[in-house]
Amino acid sequence: MIALLPYWHIARLTLLRLMAYRMRFVTGIATYAIFVGGQWFIWKAIFEARGPGAEIGGLTLAQLTTYLAVGYMARSAYFTNLDSEIAGKFQNGDVALDLMKPISPLGQWLALATGECAFRVLFFALPMACVLVPVFGVSSRPCSCSPS
Repeated sequence: MIALLPYWHIARLTLLRLMAYRMRFVTGIATYAIFVGGQWFIWKAIFEARGPGAEIGGLTLAQLTTYLAVGYMARSAYFTNLDSEIAGKFQNGDVALDLMKPISPLGQWLALATGECAFRVLFFALPMACVLVPVFGVSSRPCSCSPS
């Protein structure tokens, strides 16, 4: 358990570092709401053109809206910039500094991703759910489509 303490500290510091730039994520929530809204209006027009009660691929407009909202919320939770940060470390030689530390570089990078993911869930996905769910609605009816 003591061996995991440095990684816990790295994840915590990453979470705190990202909290310093909260406005970036507030604008991200607004951007994602605009993306979902734009796609919703496009799909609403397509469904209305097909007539009342239309289904496309076994999905109703409410189910498709749920798919869009949940998909964007899930993406916001798991997306990290760690891959480009690691690539940058390799390109400019800073990976040598990570290799000299007395902890595993892979564990360190995993802790960085864990801290960023925790931040994104707490301050991006959950607030986004508070915006998208009431505005666009979430369907609890299961999909009647069958996989092909």
